[in-house]
Amino acid sequence: MGTHHPYLQRRGNRLFFRISVPAALRPLVGVRELTSTLKTGDRASALPLALEFGATAHHLFNELTTCMSSDDLKKVLAEARVKLRVDQVRAEMEEQVEEAHRARIAAIQAAARENDASRRELLAKVETLEKALSTVTAWSARPAPMPPTPSAAPEVLQEGVSEPLATLIARFLAGYAKERKPAMFKKHQPALQLLRELHGAKTITGLRQSDLTDYFNVVHGLPSRWAEKCKKLGVSPRVLASEPHAERLSKKTFDDNYVVPVRLFLKWARLNWQDQGFPVSLTTEGIEFLGEDDEGLRRQRALTREELAQLFHIELREFRTLQAEEHKWWLPALAFYTGARVNELCQVNPQTDIGTAKDGIPYVLVTEDTPADDRVRKSTKTGVQRFVPLHPELVAGGFLDYVERVRKRGSKLLFPAWTPTNARASTQAERWFRDFLRAKGLRDETPGARVVGFHAFRHTLLARAANSHPPVDASSITGHADPAKSSVVRAYEGELLLSTKLRTLTAIRFGFSPFEGAV
Repeated sequence: MGTHHPYLQRRGNRLFFRISVPAALRPLVGVRELTSTLKTGDRASALPLALEFGATAHHLFNELTTCMSSDDLKKVLAEARVKLRVDQVRAEMEEQVEEAHRARIAAIQAAARENDASRRELLAKVETLEKALSTVTAWSARPAPMPPTPSAAPEVLQEGVSEPLATLIARFLAGYAKERKPAMFKKHQPALQLLRELHGAKTITGLRQSDLTDYFNVVHGLPSRWAEKCKKLGVSPRVLASEPHAERLSKKTFDDNYVVPVRLFLKWARLNWQDQGFPVSLTTEGIEFLGEDDEGLRRQRALTREELAQLFHIELREFRTLQAEEHKWWLPALAFYTGARVNELCQVNPQTDIGTAKDGIPYVLVTEDTPADDRVRKSTKTGVQRFVPLHPELVAGGFLDYVERVRKRGSKLLFPAWTPTNARASTQAERWFRDFLRAKGLRDETPGARVVGFHAFRHTLLARAANSHPPVDASSITGHADPAKSSVVRAYEGELLLSTKLRTLTAIRFGFSPFEGAV
């Protein structure tokens, strides 16, 4: 079979990817075509890589064409084109292209200030344009991945070739001990994915401390659940961070979920990639939280008996007898008696995660390891599964009958009426309950003692346990790790017997029953 393909070009015993730049974009990009080595002479191995590169290139062309449709952008680009030529990027180590980017962004932001109505649209186009141009100008330095073969030797970086930052981040995440440190991996992934989105097209030799400063400046401006909000609004993280928000990420979240992951990534990159040009001077030292430390002000409190009575005996009562709405009763009731996180409960697979032990104790299993609904990626905060006994009140109230009805429908979700969103089972349920509390006048925004969502049930169980006589340690029920014990000690001790957990659960003096009557 020949090598003829519009994306393939043979030079000696090597195949290269090539694609022509549309004529309208050539003055902007500065070249007539983009090329990249595929590191192989085998057509069967090269073609999938070329097709992937081709799809990426067409996507970039579309982004650039869309951005150029704006008269404001055309004017700015016309003034900056001379600085965007690829030969200057190669010769001057990206300084001039960065200068051009800054000048272009400043001009567009100035135009945005003059016209508030189009501010978000213009800022979004700035982000799209910068991302596309950064990728295009770094194209010639981008090495193709080695075609996978069963006996492939470890890839050796060619001298003089600089990897994109995105490649290093992907390798770091792929090699991370996520099975051994699942909670830490859950923090690494979104933090480093954001770094890849903002600066992933840069080569490691072109990475600067100012890029890390820019990254943390963006993080400072982000609200909680920013990825979900970016998708909903159709904007980039950088644009979202520039918008006003009532609440932004807390100091604890900033330090634990962003500074620490980046610090560990830099440590790994210095160790493994300094010989290939990774800057050893890059650091998170001196990065400080610049916002208001309001972590404590966001905390939720336990529900009072009066609030519980209004919630279960009045507002939720009708859902208990309506099969089409009964999920709105059983999720709050289950949260009340387990103290489990809402996503832990919503992702439960009734086919595999609810059962009865040999000693007759019914339980719900909180785990990542059993089969899930195809739309859900199971997760637990600690990565450790736990068996949670079902309180006798739940069983007597008919919870297992509800489970059996869901099972018979073949559902792999305990509450199938709420459709998973972005591989998360609880998004719609959380939104429903927040709105429900607000509509019924049960929402409390008192700083440091709020009632705004399902997490209030977790605080309620822990508060009832701590105030029982004698006090009850409910950590085996809720899945809290004992800070006084190391992970090694916890591993030796193992999980408590289900019968022991049931005695713990029934020793808690709740002082209230959703099914009416105090206990």
